[in-house]
Amino acid sequence: MSSAFSLPNVIITDTINTIDTTNLSMFEMVIDNNTLWYFPTVVMEFGYKMFSDPDHSGGWIEASYDEGVTWNNIFSDPTYTVVPLSWQSPVTLSNGELGFTGFDTNNHYMTLCWAPNWGTVTPNEIRVRFYYYADADVADSEGWLIDNVNVFPEISHTVEELEEMFQTEETVVTYPNPVHKFLNVFYKISKSEKVSIKIYGLDGKQYFSQNFSHDGRGVFFEIYDEALLVQLPPTFVLITQIGDRTYSNKVINTYGLR
Repeated sequence: MSSAFSLPNVIITDTINTIDTTNLSMFEMVIDNNTLWYFPTVVMEFGYKMFSDPDHSGGWIEASYDEGVTWNNIFSDPTYTVVPLSWQSPVTLSNGELGFTGFDTNNHYMTLCWAPNWGTVTPNEIRVRFYYYADADVADSEGWLIDNVNVFPEISHTVEELEEMFQTEETVVTYPNPVHKFLNVFYKISKSEKVSIKIYGLDGKQYFSQNFSHDGRGVFFEIYDEALLVQLPPTFVLITQIGDRTYSNKVINTYGLR
């Protein structure tokens, strides 16, 4: 946990000193109306690593829809439904909050999808707070690394569709679609297999190819290469091969507002 998954937007707890019983760390972000234009389907995604004692420490997320007047845990707030799409589901922490904990130094991505319940009104902004706490002296517990946070409207899928896809035994999801500044590929596999990702134009020209080997779990692969994205045509096809199965996704490219 001494290095970030990517260069920008890194927030990490103390990596040198033991976390003590007085620790309650927090940082706040704002999703403004420049992103909420397509609300109700708004997505926040971030890379993270969690290195916490499940009995004594962990992290949770709160949101405010009234410009910071009231705050609630995003997984128990009755105003808006927030669906987490990740290999890890929220659990009840030792302080009673619904959140995340455990020892896992692998890089993971989490996607949070906001959807209003019936009768709710689009807010002017959504304020989001990430909390990390410890209720005992926790040695060798580096905490919660939050890395490369991105927020965008989800256009190609509803929250319900994304949640259904993530619950299947094997799935491939590409988003955001249209592509704005980056492209994520989430593939969920049930066993250790070889995976390849290729990108083709509609004329058959290949723009990208990379091979992987992964254990059975959910894996995010992020394409954040400006030099590549600017070369991709307005419409391209992303081919994901898992073992002997092939998945094809057509993607609209709006990178650079072409």
